[in-house]
Amino acid sequence: MVNVTMRDVARAAGVSVNTVSRALAGKPDVSPETRARVLKVAEELGYRPNKLARGLRSNKTRTIGVIVTDIANPYFGALVKGVREAAYRHGYSIILQDTDEDYAREGEAIEVMLAERVDGLLITPVQTGTETIEKLKESGLPFVLLGRHFDDLETDYVVTDDVQGGYLATEHLIKLGHTRIAMINGPLHISSAKERLEPRYCARG
Repeated sequence: MVNVTMRDVARAAGVSVNTVSRALAGKPDVSPETRARVLKVAEELGYRPNKLARGLRSNKTRTIGVIVTDIANPYFGALVKGVREAAYRHGYSIILQDTDEDYAREGEAIEVMLAERVDGLLITPVQTGTETIEKLKESGLPFVLLGRHFDDLETDYVVTDDVQGGYLATEHLIKLGHTRIAMINGPLHISSAKERLEPRYCARG
């Protein structure tokens, strides 16, 4: 395997080595066009930065941990793909773990991410307990919950509006004339499943 260097990327992209370094590091003084060109060339050449050396210098690994509950689920597949694309655009890579909705595996996955010294973590929690997320908070590692959240635990999270989604889906069926409506849902300890049954929109005319 040919070892592609930063100098090789600079030569192919028509920029200096310093510009390549700053573009890959996501520095703000590199134009979006130049950064896009450098990232494209780096990917085409198969450039792989020496993250160990870079991490020792900056105390950053430029990696983001991603923990999901079922990578075979198309929802999480699309989610991870989006995360990976956004991370790459900013000069980051991702490390992926799948818990298979297993609480013990969630704890193990978090330990892996801490050992890998990721710069931040995106996690879809299993939600059969809060201890793993509480320990994650104590670790000081920046993290965001994806798709699920806790009512009794203060964290940053990004979720869809499952209450409104449940309402709109039901309203659509009612407008089609259906009166006997069934729902197939997930376990109600999962916030998204619980909120799809939330009745607060029913009082609206």
